[in-house]
Amino acid sequence: MRTNTHSVYTDCPSREKVPWLGQWSQEPLSQSFDMGKFFLKWKDDMMAAQDSNGRIADKVPGKIHYGWNGTDPVWVSEVILGAYDIYLAYGDKQALEEIYPTLERLIGYYKSLADAEYIIRSNKWGDHIGLDKPDPAFLSTAYFYQMVKVMEKITGVLDREQERKMYLSLSAKIKGGINANFFHDDTYDNNSQGANAVALHFGLVPGEKRSVVLNALEKSIIDRDFHVTTGGATTYNLMNVLWMFDKTELAYKIASRKTFPSWGFWVENGASTSWEQWNIRNTSRNHGWLGSYLGVWMIKALGGISALEPGYRKIKIMPGIIEGLNYASCSIETMSGPVMCTWTRISGNRLTIEVTIPSNTTARIYIPSSKASSISEGVAAIWSSGKATKGKEIIRLVETRERHTVWDIGSGKYDFVISGI
Repeated sequence: MRTNTHSVYTDCPSREKVPWLGQWSQEPLSQSFDMGKFFLKWKDDMMAAQDSNGRIADKVPGKIHYGWNGTDPVWVSEVILGAYDIYLAYGDKQALEEIYPTLERLIGYYKSLADAEYIIRSNKWGDHIGLDKPDPAFLSTAYFYQMVKVMEKITGVLDREQERKMYLSLSAKIKGGINANFFHDDTYDNNSQGANAVALHFGLVPGEKRSVVLNALEKSIIDRDFHVTTGGATTYNLMNVLWMFDKTELAYKIASRKTFPSWGFWVENGASTSWEQWNIRNTSRNHGWLGSYLGVWMIKALGGISALEPGYRKIKIMPGIIEGLNYASCSIETMSGPVMCTWTRISGNRLTIEVTIPSNTTARIYIPSSKASSISEGVAAIWSSGKATKGKEIIRLVETRERHTVWDIGSGKYDFVISGI
């Protein structure tokens, strides 16, 4: 990532050196580096690149490349999705306000490309380097939908209620068009991993069909011996869906594979950086996108670290304790300082979780437990015989779930020991 974030985002530092918008998501970058000031420059680049029709090319600064200087909605969606991701990471409302007119005009431009059913047929790159690619029109329209859904959130942050209602109405129309055109036999488009993952990640699936589509996605992964067929536009969605639906063990099996196509296949063939493609005949072996998506999953699913409020003012800690793994440690830098979660399986039914929460923040931690479990923090018992004990005032029980007890904690360092899980 370091070699592709000098003044602008680039796809690779050695071959094209082109600032493709679709090559990066802001989330993995902000997890690894302080991108606040970099984003301010990126924001200005996006604003300067927009033409009078609201169009932004899919590389900024742009030039004709491969005879193309167009605007693929899948790739350009990062202008809107990335702006909101940065807000979530740093809580910079002013920057969001400054770029808002640019985002508004961009939605207007893509709306002008949509047909009567709100489907966008234009697409250049599709699921680039994917092995089982969805229909490009499905991807374009799904990403158009997600842009509009994120604009609902942005207008909420900026107290623009009239615009929020307009985006709410528009998103419902796009969703209806997608489901009428691409939802067949309880799966999306070509029933590829990418199509079903995008539909689940973006919330396109009707509630009563969600488990059916998720089962189809799981079956595809299992039938391929836990290998993925997703590409640059859908791997991020896939790993996020497996995190969202608590499929950490399934995702871990994917991450652990060493045969083609997998991240482990790269390592087995000498990789020390992230490659552009799954195969060994890579034209670029320093491409951040596919590798960075695995990193996002590790932090959120294994380390269990995610933001509950913008700027990580409130943090969620829900470590992914799974069979076959005895240790995981993840940390990120936030505006308030480092957040860390390390868990270790000491024996079959005993576990330690070490957590660091920075000053001026709070956290909600989900500790694996049952009625038979006992939990202590330091030398103080906080849970025993199915109920909270008089432990520490800074640790407060919120609720009891089937597999977790949920606690609110303040800033500081914690050392939880769980027995009998």
